Amino acid sequence: MSQIPARALALALTLPLASISFAGDGLTTVVGALADPKLGAPCLSAHDAKLAHADLEVTLVIGKVCPVLAGETKIGWFFAGNATFRYVSRERIEQPVLHYNAKVEGRVAVKDLEGGSAALTGTVGTVFFAASGGTLPEMAGEPADAPREAFEKHRASFARYAELSMPHLFAQAKLDGWAAPAVRVELDGGDGPLAYTFEPTDARSESLELLASYATSDRHVRKEFRATALSDQPIGRDRREPTPPPFAVMAVDYQLTAAGGDTVVVTARMTVVPVRAGLRVARFDLPGRILVWTGPGESTARTYRVASVTGGAGEALEFDQGIEDVIVDLGRVSPPGRPVDIEFRIEGNFLVRPNGDNYWILVGEELFPQPEWAGAQYTTHGVIRVKKPLVAFASGKTVKREDSGEDNVLEVRSELPSPFPSVIAGKYTSSEDTRDGLTLRVATYAMPNARSQAQLTELAFAMIRHLERFLGPFPVSELNVVQVNDLGWGMAPQGMMLITNEAFDRLLPADLAQWYTEGINERFAHEIAHQWWGNAVRPHDADETWLSESFAEYSAGLMVKKAQGKGAFDDMKASWKFRSKESTKVAPIALTYRISRRDHATVFDHRMGLWYSKGPWLLSRLHDEIGDEKFLTFLKSYQKSLRGKAGSTKLVAELLRVLTGKDYAPFFDANFWGTGMPN
Repeated sequence: MSQIPARALALALTLPLASISFAGDGLTTVVGALADPKLGAPCLSAHDAKLAHADLEVTLVIGKVCPVLAGETKIGWFFAGNATFRYVSRERIEQPVLHYNAKVEGRVAVKDLEGGSAALTGTVGTVFFAASGGTLPEMAGEPADAPREAFEKHRASFARYAELSMPHLFAQAKLDGWAAPAVRVELDGGDGPLAYTFEPTDARSESLELLASYATSDRHVRKEFRATALSDQPIGRDRREPTPPPFAVMAVDYQLTAAGGDTVVVTARMTVVPVRAGLRVARFDLPGRILVWTGPGESTARTYRVASVTGGAGEALEFDQGIEDVIVDLGRVSPPGRPVDIEFRIEGNFLVRPNGDNYWILVGEELFPQPEWAGAQYTTHGVIRVKKPLVAFASGKTVKREDSGEDNVLEVRSELPSPFPSVIAGKYTSSEDTRDGLTLRVATYAMPNARSQAQLTELAFAMIRHLERFLGPFPVSELNVVQVNDLGWGMAPQGMMLITNEAFDRLLPADLAQWYTEGINERFAHEIAHQWWGNAVRPHDADETWLSESFAEYSAGLMVKKAQGKGAFDDMKASWKFRSKESTKVAPIALTYRISRRDHATVFDHRMGLWYSKGPWLLSRLHDEIGDEKFLTFLKSYQKSLRGKAGSTKLVAELLRVLTGKDYAPFFDANFWGTGMPN
């Protein structure tokens, strides 16, 4: 492994180049040692010493410092006493949301620097500095007692942190042989807890996250940390340039068996294709902690357990399940482009029935482990077996439905790559209608509702046919519109629309109707548009979420224009502009997901203001500038050229340049990556 630059680690004496080494080199051995670090010897007094890496500098003002061992290997230092830190964000794009989050969270100071940078500073009481390799320093000082109590308290605090763990990060770095080391620094006490991560290979990012307890009455949720990214800046790359994933999943063959109650077994056989050279460890996302409300201030945890992972020949593969991820040791480095088959077996009682109702929903990583969005390039084949009287609906074209003893069985197949497959099962009654090759089902919950089924069938077909005029052919051959026994939301996984009661019953009580029924047709169109935006063309990463939400919202606006006239559409545009004004000061559209979640209502308002208002407003400005013909050609061409692929804003600008001859990169730099607001 390469040596950490001299400016990165500066203390009295340095040790020779070192890398993590263990008795065995399998994933289980490596993660086991990293997950149980111990204080080593000797422990020393520290005074005005410095630990630094890249844009983070920690000054150990006065206290005690000890080496930290993983097995017999020194991986870093632990300090207890008084310390200060300084972190510099050098990326202009993140400055607005950095300042907003620091102000809202209120625990670190921010100072603007020349050149559009900013420094975050604060004080802490404990520091755990760890690196997966490189030169680690030797401390100078008088012998001191080990601060064991402080170390145990520190480790217990960061056990509440659910993001990418240090053992998983370092295991990837070691087993994949990263050229540059990964670094994790944990800062607690005073203005902490904060987590610094330097990930030089896949994410290629340097981040500083502030951790805080949730403001909730639920005593279990309060034990967890929510993370706010104060900074997350690219390493050696431009955020606006899409980066390739470490690997892609190209096909998934899954079987789901729900034998009754809340228990379920899923097996998912995946074709994994390495993209990055040197890949041995593959990381997948999991749904994290699954908590179910059981009363005021109380919830119970459900189990989502990866029971086994096997290779293509049935051989056991080593893996480690974290809170929100699972990493798999493929056993050897796999060359880029050469497919590898792996199979997950997942068990648990994670079929959550909301409010005790008789249905459950699994989407994305709830169904099977997921790669990052850019790597979710898979088609699916699924066999779903549910106990009667439940009926299942799933993403994909129906191969067959059959009655099998005590079970209802559904087999589906999808040839459209999408990161959002889903399965829903419950006490449903459905209608089915096929027109011009498109099958549309409307499923009502708990009881038949022929009137709503007929109305929604006609509405959906009419909307789809109109949207096809400027978006191209509907991306799937079957669409299931499924009632969810709730109010006020919709969701559109591949080939599905999950939408709440007001879409099915327009005669809600007056006190509810005024909040939920108004605008339901526009929401219905928005969810249909997601089959194009979010499924047929998926965002490359979280920065590009507007390609799903803003483009679906604008498409729904064009549907409103067709159905209700130009006046209604102009009202929508005016609303988008008005609702954008406050939120555009907070963050660029690209970094909407980074806004602090300290106050749920406020972050919801800002997400509505950016993804669902400013994004559509930008599209309306482009539409007005280039005219109907070129703009609608742009939408259809983008869908045609990227169907089944990941999209990006860079490609949006390039296609607009081809169609108009004008360079739109400055427009997006100012208004999408920046906080500009065009009139």
